[in-house]
Formats: sequence, structure tokens, C-alpha cells
Amino acid sequence: MPSQSKLASATISNQAEVKSNRQVRLVMEIVLFEGFLNLGEMLMILNRLRLDHLRLDHSVLPMDIDVTIRGDNEAKKLAKHPEWFLNRRLHVFCDFITDNGLAHLSLLPLHELDMSWCQGITDDGLAYLPSTLNTLDISLCDDITDDGLAHLPPTLNTLDISSCDDITDDGLAYLPSTLHALDISYCKNITDAGLAHLSSLPLSTLVLDYCHITDDGLACLPPTLHTLGIRSCDDITDAGLAHLSSLPLSTLVLDYCHITDAGLEHLPPTLHTLGIRGCDDITDDGLEHLPLTCAYVEYK
Repeated sequence: MPSQSKLASATISNQAEVKSNRQVRLVMEIVLFEGFLNLGEMLMILNRLRLDHLRLDHSVLPMDIDVTIRGDNEAKKLAKHPEWFLNRRLHVFCDFITDNGLAHLSLLPLHELDMSWCQGITDDGLAYLPSTLNTLDISLCDDITDDGLAHLPPTLNTLDISSCDDITDDGLAYLPSTLHALDISYCKNITDAGLAHLSSLPLSTLVLDYCHITDDGLACLPPTLHTLGIRSCDDITDAGLAHLSSLPLSTLVLDYCHITDAGLEHLPPTLHTLGIRGCDDITDDGLEHLPLTCAYVEYK
């Protein structure tokens, strides 16, 4: 057993086995390996045992708790014990969950929610997102549209909506003003018009890979950006990079963009990491334009 392990005890009573006013009790020790507790697995065990009541000493639980939930039924069981997560940061990773399961999770103090690839989530389900949520991943959720983004909680600071094909420029108008990190890569209906909605957000990280944006769109980027990804944006040219010269960028990924040596003259002086893989028109002469702060270049 790892030295950093902790033990939590749960007292469980099965009412079905109560005989002559005697209650059968089972004490279960749950090992928290270095602060990680898979409550989803624990709930599956409790379900098999058909145990009705569970009392967990939540004072020994770590501040950050990771839970994997498979299906709406596990979400329902977890929601029965919100007291476990008092003053904790709950990170939930979901498989096969639908709007009904999300309604149960709304009762919990969620900090991070990963529902990527959950095809049962729709715009209606996002209305159940709790106000405690800071990080949300709904990438590859095919039924999420602009209307769903209107339900995003105002506490959100990290959002991944990559590969959500039905999100358009109009949907970006609903993004909360608290966002610091946004991934909209592979959103084929996001254009320059959508980027205009981002200019006032306090974004430090923005990923636009494979979006249909042009040089004009880069003029709308917020002045707070430190990390920018525009991989495989076919309409980005040297002229677009001129809009980046005043940004405090430390990481810039330009892989497979139509950039030449001339474009590298516009790199901001704060740059530390540059990605130019697949930029076949960049030569050794172009690398002479790299700022002195640039310590790492990916070019093959």
C-alpha cells in the first residue's frame, strides 16, 4: 500500500437483512491511492450488494476527487450523497450519460465535467449544469447547438467544444465573460464573424485548429492571449501574423499553415514555443527572425 494512501470507512446497513430489530452492518474500507477515489467503481459495488444506506466519513476525502460515471444510473446514485463533496472539488468523467443523468449531477458541487463523446447529451441537458462548474468538455457531442451554449454557467473558465459541428458564430456570443481557455478546433461553422465575439473575453488559451478563419479574423483576438493554436487553417497567411505581433504570446502553433519566411518577421517578442510543422515555405532564412526568447521550435 502506498505510503500516501488514506483510509475512509463507510458504514452500510442493509434493511432487507434486518432480523429481530437487529441491523446487519458491513464496514468497508475504501483506499484512496494518493488522493484518487473512483467513486463510480465503488457505487457499482454497492449496487451489486443491494445496500440501502451508506454513511461515509467525508472528512478524510481529498480536496480533489475524480469520479468516473458510466450511465445515468450511476449518476443518480452519486447524487444521493452530496454531503460527500462538501468543500471539495469534484471532477466527473462521463460515459454513456444522457440529459437525465446530467439532471442528477446538477445536485452536486461539480468543479470539472468531462462529457466528451456523450451522444445522449443535448441542449436541454446543459440547462442542468451547476453554478459551481469551472471546467467543461463537451467535445464531439453531436447534438449540442448554439442554443445549448446559452446555458453555460457564469463561473466557467475552461471550455472545450471542439468538433461540435452544429455550433456556429452566433453561439459564441453566449460564452461567459469568465472564460480563460477555449478550444473550438474542428468547428467547421466557426468563421471570422465568430471570433469577433471573443475579443472582450479574458482568454489566455485559444485553439482554432482546422477552423475556417482568415487573416481578418486574427485581428479580433483578445489582447490577453498567451497560447494560440491555428493548425491547418488554410486561409491564414503572412498578413494574418501581423495581427499577432502585439499579443503576449508564449506558445504559437502554425502547423500546416501557408506561412513563409516573411511571416515570421511578425512573431511577438514574448514567444517561447513555435510550431511550424508542415510549413514547407519556411527556410533557414526565416528562422533568423525568431525572437531571442524562442527556445523551442517544432518544424518536422
